[in-house]
Amino acid sequence: RGAWEIIQIPEVEAAFVALDPITGAVRALVGGFDFSRNKYNHVTQAWRQPGSSFKPFVYATAISDSMPPNAIVADTAIEINYDRQSYSPGNSDGLFLGRMTMREAITKSRNPVAVQLWEQFGADSVIATARRFGLSSSIAPFPSSAIGASVVRPLEFIAAYTVFATLGTPLQPRLITRIEDRERRTVFEQPMRELPQAISPQAAWIVRDMMRDVVERGTATAVRRILPAGVPVAGKTGTTDDNTDLWFVGVTPSIVAGVWLGFDRPQSIADRGVAGGSLAAPVFA
Repeated sequence: RGAWEIIQIPEVEAAFVALDPITGAVRALVGGFDFSRNKYNHVTQAWRQPGSSFKPFVYATAISDSMPPNAIVADTAIEINYDRQSYSPGNSDGLFLGRMTMREAITKSRNPVAVQLWEQFGADSVIATARRFGLSSSIAPFPSSAIGASVVRPLEFIAAYTVFATLGTPLQPRLITRIEDRERRTVFEQPMRELPQAISPQAAWIVRDMMRDVVERGTATAVRRILPAGVPVAGKTGTTDDNTDLWFVGVTPSIVAGVWLGFDRPQSIADRGVAGGSLAAPVFA
């Protein structure tokens, strides 16, 4: 009848999962664009670099060690020598902004600050924090892991952010509540499972409050432009080298959810103009 239908099959894939912050129940899960085309669940099966969305674990380690959010840190050029290699982290904008508070550093996602905190408190301490949050993936004890160079599984990684919703206690994702037979008899139940407390309620509250600034005036302002002002949101963006993996993981009073975007075979999504804040954050919102 003269109508046109345009169907665009995307090459870039995506993962999305939303959890109940009280029970850990998975409320929504999108494993990819089309299961009939690609029988691969990017939420449960993929292993990808989280980029700067890993930084809250670094900051949680610092806050738990009594470093206040208004502590002055330096966004400056640094060089770290390890394992016969030299590592000099930069920022996505190519700039160094100098002295600032730790709160400002996470709001603006300054890489050298996260790496310096990793060095100050030690790789073992940050990795132990991530373990308590529920991450079982291998985290290399190298400074680049401070800004998300070690791969994670999206479901487990996003579920780790429940610590900020519960103020300290990680929840295990629950995909099944119960299974009933044809007579409606329960043959299997999966109760809510809390993991041991990861950090103190005070430390969790402070890091969550710092991540609210990420949404209000930092790298994830796209979320605030979309959601009503009355919905409190805390979260963190992530963008890996060459714009290969784009992330946003966020927390509201009613949901913990995360978005990943990227190619199945890691490659740059675009040369410039893309980031977790510009593409993944609006999907979350």
